[in-house]
Amino acid sequence: MKLLVIEPEPLVAQALKLLLGSVACAVEVACVDAYASGDIASLFAKGPYDLIILDGAVGLSLGPELRAQLPHCPMLLLTGVALDPPPWATETLGKPIEAVALVARVSALIGKPISLMSPVAELSRREERFRNMADHAPVMVWVTDAAGYCTYLSQSWYEFTGQCEATGLGLGWLGAVHPDDRATAKSVFLTATERQQEFRVEYRLHRRDGEYRWVIDAARPWMGVEGKFEGYIGSVLDISDRVRGEAERRQAEATLRESEEKYRLLFSSIDEAFLVGEAQRHEDGTLDFLYIEVNPAFERATGLARRDVLGRCAREVLPGLSEVWFDTV
Repeated sequence: MKLLVIEPEPLVAQALKLLLGSVACAVEVACVDAYASGDIASLFAKGPYDLIILDGAVGLSLGPELRAQLPHCPMLLLTGVALDPPPWATETLGKPIEAVALVARVSALIGKPISLMSPVAELSRREERFRNMADHAPVMVWVTDAAGYCTYLSQSWYEFTGQCEATGLGLGWLGAVHPDDRATAKSVFLTATERQQEFRVEYRLHRRDGEYRWVIDAARPWMGVEGKFEGYIGSVLDISDRVRGEAERRQAEATLRESEEKYRLLFSSIDEAFLVGEAQRHEDGTLDFLYIEVNPAFERATGLARRDVLGRCAREVLPGLSEVWFDTV
């Protein structure tokens, strides 16, 4: 049996993949927010599938076209809104999703009885698979309980920060946060835990070589049986290169503004009449001159107001100019 899961959140997608591995021999995951019509075919490259599971908003967007291409494939829509199955969906399942209910529904749709392991063995197997996935993920992964106590940090966290389980679990991970950012990071995390809501916070994280790197720390609540809040599964991503690039861009813009201001001050204060412009050639081949900027001395010397010449050509402003003048442009 082969399943396709279409879910925009990578961690949720991987959690579904681990959970559904108990009822299918293969589970493919597509982490997408939306697919253009021409790209949908790429989702089926590793098919055919016995069942397609789609997250709410993405499912409502892709479902009709998926059904048109796969008229006989069962489709399960996971939705946080109570609604009857749309015409293209075989069934819907409401969020928050209970693991037992999802496995039972999937098993029924693909016509495969659930092969039950002992609860302890099944839990151990899933935990081992999750740790293996998290330790090899391209981001640092963490897990907390409902009280906000960190119960797991991926190997990539320890390799990045130099912490160990003894120093990182609980609230020890805050020790790797920059002192100037620590209070904010702690407040955002504890407030979100109290309210059981998703969060996203940026802070500087100590790397084992002594450098502080900017990271994004983000997570969504993990709901267990009967929608009970069980804590978070979150991720930490190094964004220092992006932050450094933005800082360099802001510095370049500030330098440019300062340079322009110095130029404008000098341009406005000199006593000689001065103008900035560029040569223009009309469609009939005649040469002209476009006024881009003039200084106050130019206005005084010519009697022409700045507002009357900027953006206009000399032939329009001064139609009586000799052709000899244009030969010098």
